[in-house]
Amino acid sequence: MNTKVLFLVILCFQLLHTADGFAQKIPDISNFRSIRNNGEFFQFHVLDRDKKEPRKFDKAKRYFWYKSQEVMSTQGGAGGQLLHGVYEQFYSNKQLAARGSFSRGLKHGKWTYWYENGALQKIEQFSKGESKGRLEVFDTLGKLEKQIEFKGNKKIIQDSVSEQVLDRTGSVVYSQVKTEDGRIVTERFNEGELHGKRTVISESGTKTTQHYKKGKLHGKQINEEGTIEFYKEGQKTDRKPFSMKEWFKKKEKKEEEKEKGTKDKESKKKKREVKEKGKEKQQKPKKEDKQPTNKKSQKPGKKEKKK
Repeated sequence: MNTKVLFLVILCFQLLHTADGFAQKIPDISNFRSIRNNGEFFQFHVLDRDKKEPRKFDKAKRYFWYKSQEVMSTQGGAGGQLLHGVYEQFYSNKQLAARGSFSRGLKHGKWTYWYENGALQKIEQFSKGESKGRLEVFDTLGKLEKQIEFKGNKKIIQDSVSEQVLDRTGSVVYSQVKTEDGRIVTERFNEGELHGKRTVISESGTKTTQHYKKGKLHGKQINEEGTIEFYKEGQKTDRKPFSMKEWFKKKEKKEEEKEKGTKDKESKKKKREVKEKGKEKQQKPKKEDKQPTNKKSQKPGKKEKKK
């Protein structure tokens, strides 16, 4: 074949390929990965080489990265290509196991997990590697079993019979549990010890109230019969312990009574003044009514002149 003809054929082929490229953009699959591991199938995207990795890794967060046909996770660092974008995981029976997305190696947005039978297992929300919002946990039949809500530095765990509030360290600060015999027990904690009000409500509605301080009974205690007892640092006492709260209440009450008494005095004083003014008005002498004078009537009549 003539060299010139061959050159023209190649040129035409390139022009046709370029024109088709303008009409339909070829998807970039350079960052897409697909691997099999222990019978499971994974497909995901890694961070584009043009995008910079984090300058500093957060020591408290777990980063997910890819290297040598494996997905790894490390707290506070990474040793390969950071996962970035949509992530999907499948069981060996091709059933969907997990779906979510990554942002520079950190879980971000909504993540959903399934059991091998296809029923929902868990739904959770992430914001750059941190759990946010609400986490819902389901049983093997897909029925909601437990939910966990994140509010500020607190973690609230709820299920069909209990509710717990945990602080940032994971310690329980509040607990409400329904026992097998139908009682509802509400407790408050501080550093793992009972601290504050504890109530127990029976199925019949009777209520007992206890107060604790650093794990020991302290203050006013009310039993099921309604009788009242007082404790001080775990020891029963006949004397009512001093309470700043009650002291302030008494002080406020005294101030309110004093203020009310002052207002009553002012009100009585005003009423007395009004009453006295009314009496003064009644005691003032009335001006004598002047009878109207008719000048014409005082002039002598014609008949009187003739006389």
